Amino acid sequence: MNVRVLSVLIILALLCACTQFRFGRTPEASIHTGTRGLVLQIEPTTPPAKVFAKDPFAVIGTITNEGTADVESGVLTVGIDDAFVSMETPRVIPIRVAGRSALQPQGEVQTVRLDLSAKELGSVTETVTSTILLTMCYAYKTSASSTICIDTDLEKKTANKPCTMQAVGSAGGQGAPIAVTRIETTLSPSADRSRVIPLFTITLDNVGGGQVFGAENTVDVCTGKPAQNANNAVVRAYLVDKELTCGEGTAVATFDRKNNVVRCTLPEGIDKSRGAFSTLVRVEADYGYSTSTSKNVQIVRGS
Repeated sequence: MNVRVLSVLIILALLCACTQFRFGRTPEASIHTGTRGLVLQIEPTTPPAKVFAKDPFAVIGTITNEGTADVESGVLTVGIDDAFVSMETPRVIPIRVAGRSALQPQGEVQTVRLDLSAKELGSVTETVTSTILLTMCYAYKTSASSTICIDTDLEKKTANKPCTMQAVGSAGGQGAPIAVTRIETTLSPSADRSRVIPLFTITLDNVGGGQVFGAENTVDVCTGKPAQNANNAVVRAYLVDKELTCGEGTAVATFDRKNNVVRCTLPEGIDKSRGAFSTLVRVEADYGYSTSTSKNVQIVRGS
């Protein structure tokens, strides 16, 4: 290839890379941080602190996906005291918001507006305070990856190794309300003396301040029906792209009984000739999540 043509192509490639960076493409690693999923924010002026009986009022807010997983079929449910408040808009509102990504680092936002009315008060009641309860339920996913060291030299025959086996941890979350906070690696002998069996002890924590439940129970939890698999998250783990064996069948982290540790292994083992080397462990957790917030409104008898 002509040297001048090659030089032009290299310059064009560099310009494209600089343009991509300049226009706000965020590195993928920086997206997987944080400890929140969906966040509901109500405008401070809604609902008003006080309304007159028989007058309409509104609750206005936004739902922002501050995590990295897309929410396809979440719900927002509205609980009101029917004795004092009526509601014109539906009490179950679908939620569909994309998560943060390299191209959309802020996450998608959905606007919420609830139209309500204060009911007439009884003949002996001058004022009453009524509570509006807002609950979000949605299926979510945590994706975490950590570089670890595996040292197959159990007899410690080799010195000056390129890495040292030790537990790795993360306190900043991975862009989800369930976080992988610690991965510890141990090795044990295999029946095949030329290989060793790795065991990965993975700790997960509920860091989002909400309630965990089975991902299939999104609507049930928010509408008051009994939820199956309460407090459970289904966990899968991979050594690079090789799926590990976790638990017996499906691995579950259970957060209400502090049983939030999952153990995964590679049954076929690793050849001892590998020595000490760095590699990648990926962890995925699927679950449902719910959070609630409430607002009070004072209803006053009209003049």
